[in-house]
Amino acid sequence: MNEKYFDTVFLDAAPSNGFPESFAILTAFNPMDRILNQDENTKRNQHLLEILKLQGHYGGTIIGSSPDFTHQEPSLIAEAPKVKGLELGLKFDQRAIFWISKDILEIIECATRIARRAGSFRKRITKNQR
Repeated sequence: MNEKYFDTVFLDAAPSNGFPESFAILTAFNPMDRILNQDENTKRNQHLLEILKLQGHYGGTIIGSSPDFTHQEPSLIAEAPKVKGLELGLKFDQRAIFWISKDILEIIECATRIARRAGSFRKRITKNQR
């Protein structure tokens, strides 16, 4: 698993209804860490958004970012069971998803389902985008 996932901070993290007790953060950007152009990434995320809305799991948007803000990936909050988040992660060729339950952030590898704790989710929320 890419160790940079463990440094991720989250921007624009303020869903109108607040955060659910448990949820996934998903993206369709840059499958298997392969950098795609903006148009392709946007199309992929739009497809993921359509699936989440159709299935009733869409909970809002959020941005996963490197701590220095040089790499950012628009992401979606999925109010779905963990297994559904992992299923969608695999469908969109993601190495891992973020799973939050009671403020505990886990990074779960999609292929193996190995989960590693990464501390408090709320402590990773920032509004500073430089």
